[in-house]
Amino acid sequence: MIGVGLMVGSAILGGMSSRRQAKADARYRRALQIQRNEHYLRMVKYQQELSDFQNKRYEFTAGSAKKDADQQYATVLEQLGQRKKQAFDRIAQYEQKAYETIGRMNVSRDSTTGNSVLAATQAALVKAARQVEITQDDYEGKIAQGNRQFNAIQAQAANRINAAMPSPLQPLAPPDQLQGTYIPGTGDLVASVMGAIGSSYIAGGGEFV
Repeated sequence: MIGVGLMVGSAILGGMSSRRQAKADARYRRALQIQRNEHYLRMVKYQQELSDFQNKRYEFTAGSAKKDADQQYATVLEQLGQRKKQAFDRIAQYEQKAYETIGRMNVSRDSTTGNSVLAATQAALVKAARQVEITQDDYEGKIAQGNRQFNAIQAQAANRINAAMPSPLQPLAPPDQLQGTYIPGTGDLVASVMGAIGSSYIAGGGEFV
């Protein structure tokens, strides 16, 4: 009888121990699930804050790059306008000088010097034409240089904007699949922000963008 009693008692104790273990396991699983859910929600919040920062930085950089590019375009156009006026003024001066020279020759022209006057007139016209051609070539070179400046301005603006482009965020695993329980804090966001600012600094050629 004693042996039977011990066996029954052992079975009862074993059942109680199993139930306690099951309850402990259930509490652990609930606690772990709560922790994973909190971790997931904080990760979602962190990614949203980082996404908001990247979007705001992108909008600001794009607007700033466009404004700077427009100002540089305007400067180049103004310079080209000034050089165009200078070129046209020089061409007018060369032509005027040639006509004045020819006019003086015609006034002093007589039958004995007709051939020399004609030669001098042709020489004056050739000289003026050559000066006009040089001036036109020089102005066309300035236009080509201006186009290269436009391309450089556009490329610089595009580089600044591309550097500020929001990077794709890593997809989050469902809470049940989270392996760890590390929760990013303010320091993580600051580190991400500083990294993004550093990228923009480098892309801007040593200037903050």
